[in-house]
Amino acid sequence: MAKILLIDDDADFSSRLRRGLAPDYQVTCLEEADAAALERLAGGEFALLLLDNGLPKVSGIEFLERLEGRQVSVPVIVVSYADDPQLIIAAKKRGAFHYVQKQQTDEMVKELKPLIAEALAIWPQQPPVALPPETGKVEILPGPQLVGNCRAMRAVYQQIGQSAPIAQPVLIVGEAGTGKDLVARAIHDHGPRQAKPFVVVRCNTFDDDLLRDELFGHEIGFRGEGKLRKGKIEYASEGTLYLDEVSELPRALQDEVLRVLEEQQVTRLGGNEPVQVDVRILASSRRDLYAIPESKFRRELLAELTTGETITLPPLRDRLDDLEALAKHFLAKEAARAKKSRVPVLHGDCQAKFRGHPWPGNVRELQLVLRRALLHRRGPQILADDLTFEEHSAEPQMAAGLQLAVSSALGSGKSHLFGLLLDMLKKELLALTLQECGGDEQEAEKRLGVSLRDILHGENKMPQSTDASLPKEVERRIRALVFIQTYPDWTVEQFAEKLKVSTATLYRDPLISRALELRKTDRRLPRGFKSREGAVEAFDDSEKE
Repeated sequence: MAKILLIDDDADFSSRLRRGLAPDYQVTCLEEADAAALERLAGGEFALLLLDNGLPKVSGIEFLERLEGRQVSVPVIVVSYADDPQLIIAAKKRGAFHYVQKQQTDEMVKELKPLIAEALAIWPQQPPVALPPETGKVEILPGPQLVGNCRAMRAVYQQIGQSAPIAQPVLIVGEAGTGKDLVARAIHDHGPRQAKPFVVVRCNTFDDDLLRDELFGHEIGFRGEGKLRKGKIEYASEGTLYLDEVSELPRALQDEVLRVLEEQQVTRLGGNEPVQVDVRILASSRRDLYAIPESKFRRELLAELTTGETITLPPLRDRLDDLEALAKHFLAKEAARAKKSRVPVLHGDCQAKFRGHPWPGNVRELQLVLRRALLHRRGPQILADDLTFEEHSAEPQMAAGLQLAVSSALGSGKSHLFGLLLDMLKKELLALTLQECGGDEQEAEKRLGVSLRDILHGENKMPQSTDASLPKEVERRIRALVFIQTYPDWTVEQFAEKLKVSTATLYRDPLISRALELRKTDRRLPRGFKSREGAVEAFDDSEKE
């Protein structure tokens, strides 16, 4: 039985948690992260450390720094009531295996057990090390104002903390307005290059020639230029270069950026001698780079950009629980900007109006809505009537999704794409509509405006695909949604085991992640089935046909 050390000054909490973990683990409780605790951990007495951050004398973050400084190798799960993103980033940056927010004991145990099992399975067992002298206290670095504490954002904070200390590239993916720039800046500010330049290049704002000059610079005499100009890559040496909207990088320039990543050298325009640089490259994109054909985006460059972390930012519509915190943050920011001594508050009715809006512009749109509301308000509070939204059509978003599917199909190299795409559309349309309607076929037919039989068996009068097989990720998504609807009381780990994927893979898919967040135990079964097992077996049988 693995031995766990729990350091928490709340004796009642420690006692309850120890009882919850007792059937599987031997838990020792201490109230201080002192030198004695450090000695016992360094001596290899414990296989894992559960560490409260809010300790009275030495905080959890400070104790992590001491463990790291003395090369004590033990997986650490930080637990805290605080939901500060900076703490999560700081904990991961200093080597914590995971960060868990304190909650009811039963829920806490349910969340901790799979994390502990995973940590013990992958953590290398190291021999005890000698303790060097005490080091000074650590300071949490100030960073960009990332706000929110939903599950998806907590995962983002952990990825920032994990990727900040290393030199590999990081790809940040998300819709416009989700905060990709803030994440890039946070990675830089929490890394060893924080005191060096952070240089931003907007790849979608220059034509090919200007962008090449912007990135690589030019020598004296190039096209009549009277002075040497260093490019942004050279200027960012020893620091970080952030390529915003890297999907818009011209194909001809992609080869040159790839060489910078591989060789850390640049050659100015009009020059012959390469200049050595030391630059870390971060990149962002609102588009799925894997769906862009090879003729438009080089696969070798994509491979280089994804050697480190790939951080996917959730859209605001998938993190509605963060709306209140985001709104308060932006109101305080606008008040400071206007040099107001009092921060306006939101009336309670505003939250309902917020939650009813689809937020196609994401966090940036929320900031603009609040900025307008500050101008329109008639008193100390912002009322629901003060909130005005721009009219957005769903058609551009739907068209963008279809374009992505078509681009992906064109890049697959398959033939008879018309029939293949039609088959994919049918299966996705049926699965997602039934999931949205809780399995009610009549409601699904009403939403679709056509009977399910017509979709499945109707004459399309279109050329049929000779290869109707769907990509594995599409099949997995459909299977996941069926399981989530049918077994709403399963844990995420059970879904992952059934689907033979990792929990991280499930959370990276925005649709599956949203379905996991919204599942309820009272969901109706798909029509025509009397048991959960029957529904899943029928689906499994249909997959074998």
